[in-house]
Amino acid sequence: MSRTHIIFGPPGTGKTTRLVGIVKEYIDGGMDPEHIGFMSFSRQAAKVARERLSKDLKIPEAKLKYVCTLHSIAHRLLKLTKKDVIGWRHYNEIGEIGGYGFDESEDHPTNAIDVQRNGVRCRQIYALARARMTDVETEWRKQNHKDLQLSTVIRFVEIYEQYKESQFLFDFPDMLQKADTTRLSLEVLIIDEAQDLTFSQWQFAQKIGATAKKIIIAGDDDQKVFAWNGADVGPLLSFNGTREFLKQSYRLPKTVHKFANNIIHRVKNRVAKELNPREEIGQIVRVPNPESVDLKADGWNKEKYPIHWLLLTRCRYGLEI
Repeated sequence: MSRTHIIFGPPGTGKTTRLVGIVKEYIDGGMDPEHIGFMSFSRQAAKVARERLSKDLKIPEAKLKYVCTLHSIAHRLLKLTKKDVIGWRHYNEIGEIGGYGFDESEDHPTNAIDVQRNGVRCRQIYALARARMTDVETEWRKQNHKDLQLSTVIRFVEIYEQYKESQFLFDFPDMLQKADTTRLSLEVLIIDEAQDLTFSQWQFAQKIGATAKKIIIAGDDDQKVFAWNGADVGPLLSFNGTREFLKQSYRLPKTVHKFANNIIHRVKNRVAKELNPREEIGQIVRVPNPESVDLKADGWNKEKYPIHWLLLTRCRYGLEI
């Protein structure tokens, strides 16, 4: 029997329900919940898992200490406090030292990299290099910043690292690199939302699960929306192990399912999977811009299709409507 089991869960197929069911099987078999790790990239996924395990399986919160994000377990292993982690105040001090600007409203688009934002760009390039475990020059070339010199980025990295060392500070990549995972004794490790993990987070997850008897990886390569932030879906596609496909979507009506399929089938580097829609037909309505949508409306057919608005944007400024 394979030590690794991969679960592909497309949208609305009950992936969390399936994972909670797996945890229940182990607990019913006599395993202590404290020997089960249920970890993810996002706080939201970890929060949902904790709520479901606590509510559905009646597991006390104290027993769910390993249901968390990868960064939070690293933070805990290092016994850090909030004051040990680099924050905006420190970035501003770094900016004063090296002449780098950090505009906290960095989600707003700009066509020019001026002194108010060069620190933000340098930080992003360095973060990507560490997330992808490449180097600064490689990521600088990928970003193609014509008005940001490589020497400016390299100088930022030097000042940044010197500052952290002098102030005894950690950032998130430091936590993943320096946390001693040998203190963990997990029998089962579940990694949820695996498509969102960066290469460095994959490396850390492998260290956490080094001694686990069972590794369960859950995700969907078709939902890899964080590639811009360094997420690497490669390990999810290449892991050796048994594969399970959740095929029934309880979320997508037929019209939306057909529309999405026409798009996703154009992607070449993906795992082919069967996904069945709900019986409802549903509909797609095209609008010229977000402002033309009446968010207060009850819907065009409120009895058959009640409206629950879900607004998705690339950056926060897109929600300012």
